Order: sequence, then C-alpha cells, then structure tokens
Amino acid sequence: MGPSTPAFTARVAAVLAMLTVAAVAAVGTVRAVDSVVAMGAVDALVAMNTVVAVDTMAAVDTGFAVSAVDSTPPPILAARSFPQQTLWHDATALLPTRIHFPDDFDATRPHALIVALHGYGSSAEAFGRVAEKLVGNGFIVAVPQAPYAFLIDGRLGFDWTLFHIGDDTLADRAALPLIREYLPTVVRDISARYPIDDVYVLGFSQGAVMALATAIVNHDLYAGAISFGLPDYRPGWLPEGALASGHDVEILLLHGRQDDRAPFAASEAARDHLSAAGYDVTLRGFNGGHTVPDVQLDYVSRWIRAPEKPSR
Repeated sequence: MGPSTPAFTARVAAVLAMLTVAAVAAVGTVRAVDSVVAMGAVDALVAMNTVVAVDTMAAVDTGFAVSAVDSTPPPILAARSFPQQTLWHDATALLPTRIHFPDDFDATRPHALIVALHGYGSSAEAFGRVAEKLVGNGFIVAVPQAPYAFLIDGRLGFDWTLFHIGDDTLADRAALPLIREYLPTVVRDISARYPIDDVYVLGFSQGAVMALATAIVNHDLYAGAISFGLPDYRPGWLPEGALASGHDVEILLLHGRQDDRAPFAASEAARDHLSAAGYDVTLRGFNGGHTVPDVQLDYVSRWIRAPEKPSR
C-alpha cells in the first residue's frame, strides 16, 4: 500500500463520518455524534470539491436531522395532508377479438355474423363455449374482449363498464365509447376481411346491456340484438335520441326464470319499454338460472334464420 496523503486521509474521514450518520439514521435513534468527526467530514467533503448544505447535518435521504444533543428523532414520514387519487384518461388501445368460423366456411359466399359479448368478470376465451355452439350452427362468431381487466376469485376477468371500481359516475364514460366506436369498429373490420351478410349482436349479463345499447345506437349495422340474463334495464343508459331511431333492430330477450343474479323482471321491463317505443321484441323465459344453455342457443339460431328477419 502506498504512503498516506492528506487528500486520502480526508476521503477516508468523510466516508467514515457519513457511514456513521447513515447507520445512526437507519436504526431510527439519533445518539450523540462527535461534532468534531461530523465537521471533519464536512471539511473533507469541501476538500473533495463536494458542495454540502449543512443544517445540523441533515441526512437528506432519510429525513432525519442529526444533532449532537437531541436524542428524539422526528417522524420518518410526515402525515399526508391530501388523499391519494386516481384519474382516468381517454386513450387509444389495441383490443383482441377472437373470430370463430364454421366448418363449411366458404370465402366466396356471405355468412351471418354474430358478435358475442361476454359477461362481467369473464373473457373472450371463456365465452368461446357459446361461440363454438353458434359456429356449429353455421355462423361466423366474433368474441371481443372487454377492455378493463381485474382480479376476480384469484383469476383475471374483464369488465365492460368499470363496474368493479364501484364508481357509477365512470360507467357512462367507460361504456359510451365502446358502444359508439369500439363495437362498430369490430363489425366494420370483420366485414372488410370476410364476406358478411346480416350482423347480430348477442350479450350475456353485463354483455347483454352492451349488446342492446350498441344495436340500438348503431342500428344501421345490426339486424338484431340478443340478450341473455339482462341484469338491469334503465332507459337512461341509452344516449339521448337513440331509442327513437333504431326501430328496425329486432330484439330477442332470453332469461332464466330461476335466475338469482339478474331478476327476470329486468327483461320484462326491457320488453315493455322497447315494445312501447315501437320495437319488435320477443321475450323467451326458460327453466334455469344465470346461464346461456345450448338449447337456447339453438333457438337463437332458428330465430336468426326466420324468413321475416330484416336484411342489411
């Protein structure tokens, strides 16, 4: 080892002094610190061309003020005077849609398209069972993914309206862009790639609300809307003036009479209100709960293929 120099000694003194301050701060108790050592550290730092702001040797990273006489430290963290908040911002995002094709798919002839909207806490993947049943009946089925992910029962689920946040004021802000822009974009993108004839939108539970809303608002795109297990019906969630212009969209409401999660009365209310507004509405009750039975999907297929359906 080479001979000691004043500069080297100053550096060592500085390091030892700062380690002493850091160690004292780390244990949360300020003990008597040799003021000579402390000031020696300052002198050494100055000698190293390091600018130091000295205020009873404040330890900046920890918030402690080191004093040679005070043995009671201030609180590590000051109490927050303003609560934490979350802001929601509009943004453009890429969202997936799973497209299922029938075995006899022929790119030279048009097929009916069903856009199938999963329920709250589900996913496009999980709703694939419904899609595969409808595909087996000869339809192209597109299953978009709801945009808002959250944990439910230890797994990842998806939400159409930020319902899991528990703030009703966010529902319209979250849902309206999906109704007016996202779901119509799904239809237009698929129609640009594949030969599509009539388009129907089917939804389960929360997805049923979205299905009815997007079909009525975008009545130029859809021949009909199919609802399973509608959880609630409030005319106010449709944009103003939308109900008066969408009469050519046919509505099929299916609901389990033993549904303990979404009351059958919600579908009855939807039937009564939409019928009074001039819509062609069919309500079909079935024995079962909050579910989408295969036998009812067979009925949906027959309803779509009925000759009196409007053409787009």
